[in-house]
Amino acid sequence: AKVKGKTGHTEEAKAKISQKLREHHSSPRMVEKRAAREAEAERLKEEKKRLKAEKKAEKERLKAEAKAKAAETPYVRTDEHKAKIANTIRERWKDPVWREKTLAKMKA
Repeated sequence: AKVKGKTGHTEEAKAKISQKLREHHSSPRMVEKRAAREAEAERLKEEKKRLKAEKKAEKERLKAEAKAKAAETPYVRTDEHKAKIANTIRERWKDPVWREKTLAKMKA
């Protein structure tokens, strides 16, 4: 009996195609290819993990270097820098919105 589905194949043809596909995918060549793909995926996963660890170590090293450098050279503000800070603060206090908000925070 020719019972056709969406593919246009009979049930017998579908069974035959399924059998051929099972045979093809269980062949030694395909099993070997699948194993090679899985091994490559595992290798790439390990490589990605290694690169992530290296990147993290480099970041930590740079952070430690920056911390050490900051510790050996104390930050000293120049008179010019102090004047610039003072002017910025004066300008802020002239702004009525900022002034009101800041005073409200101080009272709370």
